[in-house]
Amino acid sequence: MLSVVNEVAVERFAQVEKHGRNAEHDDNHDRRSWAWYLGQRVHNLACPFDEAVPDERRQLIEIAAIAVAAVEAYDRRPRGSIETNMMLSEADVERLRAQWGETPRSGEVRGEQPAPGNGA
Repeated sequence: MLSVVNEVAVERFAQVEKHGRNAEHDDNHDRRSWAWYLGQRVHNLACPFDEAVPDERRQLIEIAAIAVAAVEAYDRRPRGSIETNMMLSEADVERLRAQWGETPRSGEVRGEQPAPGNGA
């Protein structure tokens, strides 16, 4: 039986082979597109809250392999570039949540807990 890390590595290789998601392709994505795509995959996994998810473990391995691709792309960027030194701003978070069909809860953007009864 393969270890989880080996399974992720095998999946990463399969993604490159099947979809052509090589370094040249991956390097065209910025942090926002990686965050969006990973967020979509995690959201799709979490959507059926009260239902069993078919191939849940398989989906988690695929998500992990995509995250590895994002880290590899990050590591290939020149150090000191704006992209590597920027964090998501509150406006970025709100825009991404709007794209995902969510709205930020009060205080959540700053990492605070929403007040009880305020969207919690």
